Amino acid sequence: MEPSFFIVGFQKCGTTTLYDSIMAHPDAEPGIIKENNILAEKAERIDEFRLCFPLKKSGKITGDASHLHTWMPYGLERIKKHFPKAKILVIMRNPVDRAFSHFNMDKKIGYIPESMTFERFVDVEMQMRSGLKAEASMEEVYANMKLFGNKYGWPISRGLYHIYIQRLIYLELDFLPIFTDDLQLDFDSEMNRVFEFIGLKPIEIKRKQSNRGVYDDDLDADLRQKLEAFYKAPNERLAQLLSKKLPW
Repeated sequence: MEPSFFIVGFQKCGTTTLYDSIMAHPDAEPGIIKENNILAEKAERIDEFRLCFPLKKSGKITGDASHLHTWMPYGLERIKKHFPKAKILVIMRNPVDRAFSHFNMDKKIGYIPESMTFERFVDVEMQMRSGLKAEASMEEVYANMKLFGNKYGWPISRGLYHIYIQRLIYLELDFLPIFTDDLQLDFDSEMNRVFEFIGLKPIEIKRKQSNRGVYDDDLDADLRQKLEAFYKAPNERLAQLLSKKLPW
């Protein structure tokens, strides 16, 4: 089967929970791996990508979930080229909370030294971003934020959702914006909205919660205020693009 839907973003926003919830539907078949990043990589490996999905079954669909499609500037273009009719799911979360979760995950994995504080890390990333324009493109952000070979992206920059929504609109890909707040508020309704969008009949499934992080420290109130100010203009732009009031 070819993937009929792609979950393309964003890291630490519930992509795994969304994918697992879709795969709980009896007419959805998972790929060999959930997070298949082949399309997002620089080298073209479309034949290898196609081999990562199950054999065709009548009435069944399959899909892919990789947040790198909206970080590395190759994934969305390849989806447009090879799977132009695929449905795109874009899941988003309050970017401040997303950034803090991203930082803590990287620290837990070992990408960030144990002694590094979130406040200091924000200062480092802001300094890296100082040469970028406010409306930088996907390519500019990716090219300027690969310090130390961090291909998975930096906590603050990955919350600039409007950049990637603009690209989806430009490519004329059929996408559905989803917010973690709405899933938490009314899981059944939101999942049926997702099912209908990707061509599955609405059903009731058991609520899932995957890869939920538990961290030792809370986000400092002053730092939260600083980040909220940083995201104010990008969030306003996102709301304009979606013609929708954001839930955060």
